[in-house]
Amino acid sequence: MREKWISSIMAGIFISMGAMVYLSIPNKTVGSLFFSTGIFLVLNLHNMLITRVCPLIVYDRTYRWTDIVVSWIGNGIGTLIAALVILFSRFEGVIRETVRTVGDTKLDDTPQSLFVLGILCACFVAFAVLVGAKQKQGSFG
Repeated sequence: MREKWISSIMAGIFISMGAMVYLSIPNKTVGSLFFSTGIFLVLNLHNMLITRVCPLIVYDRTYRWTDIVVSWIGNGIGTLIAALVILFSRFEGVIRETVRTVGDTKLDDTPQSLFVLGILCACFVAFAVLVGAKQKQGSFG
């Protein structure tokens, strides 16, 4: 159980750090490439990101339903740790402005659009997870 908690916290940290790099780089193409590094680390180190756990429960029963709770809480803790690290760095101001802009865009969007975009995002992550599940071993061993 301890390994699952560590895995889920690390997944939250990896994704958060990828997102924070994305938010701190003005060029969105380059930022997107750096964000994908977070996804790469989660998938190759087989961390318990909630969007990885959910498809694998159905696909190959790698996880149990109780693991959703562990991954959800652990991802939140990892995100909080990453946010605290950034809060005390020089990038906090840059990230705050970008988050404000992104947040305003989302608040101006319709609920239907946000729902559809959220489903599409989850589908892309699930596809990446299922492709990764076909590997017997990650790139890092």
